[in-house]
Amino acid sequence: MKVMHKTNTFIDRRIGEKDNQISSEDRMVARFAAERAKQHNKKSIYNLADDEILTHRGQTLEQIEKFDDPRSSDDEDEEKRFGGLGDDFVSEGHFGGGVLSKSDSRDGAKSHKDLIEQ
Repeated sequence: MKVMHKTNTFIDRRIGEKDNQISSEDRMVARFAAERAKQHNKKSIYNLADDEILTHRGQTLEQIEKFDDPRSSDDEDEEKRFGGLGDDFVSEGHFGGGVLSKSDSRDGAKSHKDLIEQ
């Protein structure tokens, strides 16, 4: 009466355990084969077949070279890639150019000798 509606009983679900006609060695072989099949099914999800062709932008991965850079090497692309600052701007703004730079082509800047003569 105490165990009437209990669900915590042990049920032996091992392969070949209920069949008395199978030897113990055959039971172990059947269990081993079932375990291997179970492991194979879990791992086969990630295995790709050899006949499947992987593509990237319409090209197979075998055709794409490892070091091929599809981007063009125009000057505009290089400026965009490096922040859009031109060489002239960088040299004038960062390395002594700009308002305080000494240049002979400016009309407002006069040398010390010119100032004394006036």
